[in-house]
Amino acid sequence: MKQRILVTAGAGDQGRAATRHLIAAGHTVVAMDRLPADDHRPQELVALGAEYVQADLADEALVAKALTDVSVVFSVPVGPLDNEMAKVDNVAMLVKAAEKAGVEMFIQTSTAAAEYHIGVSDYGTGHTSDSYGTARLRLEALVRRSNIPQWVILRPVALMENFIAPKVRGMFPWLKDGRLDSVHEDYMPAQLVSVQDVAKFAVAIIADPSRFDHETIDLCGDELTMPEAALIFSTLTDKHVTHAHLSITQAIAAGLRPGVAHSQEWANRVGYHAPSAADTKARWGVEMTSFEQWALAHQNQIEVNQ
Repeated sequence: MKQRILVTAGAGDQGRAATRHLIAAGHTVVAMDRLPADDHRPQELVALGAEYVQADLADEALVAKALTDVSVVFSVPVGPLDNEMAKVDNVAMLVKAAEKAGVEMFIQTSTAAAEYHIGVSDYGTGHTSDSYGTARLRLEALVRRSNIPQWVILRPVALMENFIAPKVRGMFPWLKDGRLDSVHEDYMPAQLVSVQDVAKFAVAIIADPSRFDHETIDLCGDELTMPEAALIFSTLTDKHVTHAHLSITQAIAAGLRPGVAHSQEWANRVGYHAPSAADTKARWGVEMTSFEQWALAHQNQIEVNQ
């Protein structure tokens, strides 16, 4: 059955992917974001057939209007980069509006292993991701406690899209110079997933809601070390890409944002421990994307200039 679906953060990575896949599946998509309608990203969505609404989730009137005749919401946490609780507040407002509008299903994206982001501090710096983990758990709880009949929480691990613009500039700023240097230990596999797989799950959920209803699903497409990722980039770009492990202090001194450095150290010490791609396919029937497949599909967006 075809649905009318509201996608929040519609111009972001997860929102754009969800919009594309949902339209391809025959659904009507209302993509909502704060970007002006004449920006190239909303324009791309409109060209695909989406309806675009420029709105902030705090604008109750515009959100209520966007929810008219909507049966499903695909919600991505949105808010200031340095204010995780603002994202919780936005989800709270959206859940309340969705309840009032009679939305039948709410799909919320969060973060895999959110509970394990709490109580881990860096050696020496004391930096923690307590606020991040706490915020993710709170927004998940808002959805679980809602009066919306059906809900699903999708919790992706780190995104493969962190290796291409615009996010690569903050996550792996030296890749353009042929260096995938990071706080990731050389021997420690990192779990990664593509936003395309998050979108594929959204399509599968809407196609068979009873199978997924009230489930919390951690999503991982592949698991590999940074030297293995560097080798894939070397092969695809015909440039020599290396990886050097940096301490948190070295990484921050070289210009990496403290939050990014901490997240990479967290992956070394704790990690997501999400089910493998094979286990996910066996359990849910969704084919996940390997890192090599993803890199090949995005070959022209991998910037290595050395």
